[in-house]
Amino acid sequence: MYGLYGVLLPLAFMLALRSNGGLWLLPVMLCFFANYRYVTADIFIELNIFQISALLIASMTPLVGKWICEQTTPLNIWPVKKWGYFFYPGHLLILYGLKVILQ
Repeated sequence: MYGLYGVLLPLAFMLALRSNGGLWLLPVMLCFFANYRYVTADIFIELNIFQISALLIASMTPLVGKWICEQTTPLNIWPVKKWGYFFYPGHLLILYGLKVILQ
């Protein structure tokens, strides 16, 4: 479902977080190309505002994530420990259940 770009994205984020320079371009490009396949192949021929905005938003996501990571918050956020291993597959099961119920 995620493809090669989606699989490489966590590694790109970790490399960018550990570096101080232009490695933030790597997750930006991966986000762009991971979402580019959902846009029609003739994007450069027939540009519409939805396609352009979707690609721009997807490309800006790593930079927004970096900004969020740098912010301080008064909230007490739980560290991801063993509960995190069950959260991801658990929320996918809940979403699938909602899809089955709503169809």
